[in-house]
Amino acid sequence: MPRKFTRRDWLTTSVVSLAGLTMWRVSAAAQQLPPGFGVAATPPCDPSTKPTPARTLTGYRAVSPARTKITEVGEPGSVLNITGAVIGLRCGLIPGATIDVWQADANGAVDASGTRLRGRQLTDAEGKYRIETIVPGAIAGQAPRVNLRITVPGKATLNTSVFLPDAVAGAANKKDAAFDPLLAMTLVDRTAARISASFNVILDL
Repeated sequence: MPRKFTRRDWLTTSVVSLAGLTMWRVSAAAQQLPPGFGVAATPPCDPSTKPTPARTLTGYRAVSPARTKITEVGEPGSVLNITGAVIGLRCGLIPGATIDVWQADANGAVDASGTRLRGRQLTDAEGKYRIETIVPGAIAGQAPRVNLRITVPGKATLNTSVFLPDAVAGAANKKDAAFDPLLAMTLVDRTAARISASFNVILDL
């Protein structure tokens, strides 16, 4: 005859489960994982959505620090906040994707040896990311852009650039051969102090 599940069994199970959860949280914190990392989200996907176009990039460096705010104190330029998510065509929002970010400063110069205006982060439990930066200056012959390298371990790596909304970039986007409307950020808000924009990265997954 099966043994009855007693109150002592319930307490023991609860303590073990709580200890396991605590250890997971400590481990996640030690790795600087975002809140809720590892909790998969499964929203419906729209199969008609087009993947984000890839672009050949220069300037990537694997030493980018883990941070969402890639500006240092005193960095000149207008504030630019970008929010969005990494989304698969078939599997929905993708938590735990690595996003490397780098860009030019307000004068159009890219730091080739240090970590200025560079950062790396993981998407959270809902596949979301955020970047706090400044409006990049234009490199000669190019429209202002923010470079992204998105990596889903064992599945995909996408190198691409996202461009300022047309309302901010003016005619610069259309003059750049690398520009594609699918790579344009969407303007969310614009004040004298800052620009807020959104961009979702769509992967063929």
